Amino acid sequence: MFDDKKVGILKDGVYKIVTPKVILNAAGAREKFLRFKGNSLSGVYGAGAFQTLVNRDLIKSTEKLFIIGGGNVGIIAGYHALQAGINVVGLCEALPECGGYKVHEDKLKRLGVPIYTSHSIVSANGKESVSSVTIAGIDKNFQVIEGTEKTFECDTILIAVGLESVSEFTQEAKSAGIKVFAAGDASEIVEASSAMFNGKIAGLKVVQHFNPDAKKIPKS
Repeated sequence: MFDDKKVGILKDGVYKIVTPKVILNAAGAREKFLRFKGNSLSGVYGAGAFQTLVNRDLIKSTEKLFIIGGGNVGIIAGYHALQAGINVVGLCEALPECGGYKVHEDKLKRLGVPIYTSHSIVSANGKESVSSVTIAGIDKNFQVIEGTEKTFECDTILIAVGLESVSEFTQEAKSAGIKVFAAGDASEIVEASSAMFNGKIAGLKVVQHFNPDAKKIPKS
């Protein structure tokens, strides 16, 4: 996006300059990641990539999985992994309690998955790919407590520590003086059905921008 209110786009592989009257940012969200020793090893996955492989592509991409993050995404990914015949060797969560729904957490516990709260990852271990993971207890300032390290053999580490909005398009449009709206997770991180409802509201706002007398979108 440029200061003269023009936007560069790709259409059919061709770069073009357009002058939009309005921009709707529905670019969604990206996964947050963590910095730790060994985070570039093969076998360190974001939750979205892992779930795409298992749920959409039906690929059993691992034998022994360790999960970092006890929100709904991490917990449900763990349950899906178990359904796919993957051994979930453990899950750790930095907070004193998991943030996901207790019913999902209890599923993992009943199926024998150990859950370590107030713990975080120290390192992914291995030469070219993951062979084990080391976690440790952390204090209220999220600092590692010496002597609490635990190492688990695994070939995959799943990072599920939340999402952040892809908001750069919105900020750039505002800076350029282009009227901009945001929808779904590009506006705020919410549950899927809420994101879809949010999108309908954004669509109505766009209509009202062009037609201030519009009160509602007629059913079609």
